Amino acid sequence: MSYIDIYSLEAALKNTSNRELTDGSDLTPIRKLMLLCLRQGAGGIVILGRNFRHLNIDKKENVSFDTFKHAIIGTGYDMDDSEIDDLFENFVDVNEFFDKLRPPMSDTRMSSLNEAFSKLDPEGKGSTDSANFKKIYNVDKHPRYQNGDYTKESMDKRMLKDFDENIITKEDFINYYSAISAQIDKDVYFDLLMRESYPGKRGVIHGYFF
Repeated sequence: MSYIDIYSLEAALKNTSNRELTDGSDLTPIRKLMLLCLRQGAGGIVILGRNFRHLNIDKKENVSFDTFKHAIIGTGYDMDDSEIDDLFENFVDVNEFFDKLRPPMSDTRMSSLNEAFSKLDPEGKGSTDSANFKKIYNVDKHPRYQNGDYTKESMDKRMLKDFDENIITKEDFINYYSAISAQIDKDVYFDLLMRESYPGKRGVIHGYFF
């Protein structure tokens, strides 16, 4: 099983999302917003989540329509007022909203994701900083690192560019990899990506030995 190139996956993600946005399909507002995010790459949902966080959007009773609209339009995503109004009317809280917005992942993938993030955040604080991320994030088996196209430093920088002030929250981590997951057809390949990118102690997880 070869290393999974997330750069190629991200390029495919942008292309497939753009095709669905422009093929004339009748899209629900939440589906359209998801595709607008994914057309920007794996960081699209991360950036939207960051806007919600900066504007302190948590529950519907605590946020106005204008603030909600600003969080979406401020990302540069092209949605009209009626579509944003539909999103707002169905908005309950930020966790439920992003659960609907993210591409769905199986329980197996979520378990792999949680395991990977626990290596970045062993104390369970819910976030890690860029210095710690760089220590743990592994690119040794990435073909673009092996052939000299990228250095470890440049690959770290590319991974961190979408995160908030060099802080990676667990929410952002999930948002990022849910987008990558949408381009991976089998759970075992997603699990491989997590294990290769965030290596740890040998053992057994989900029935796959590492």
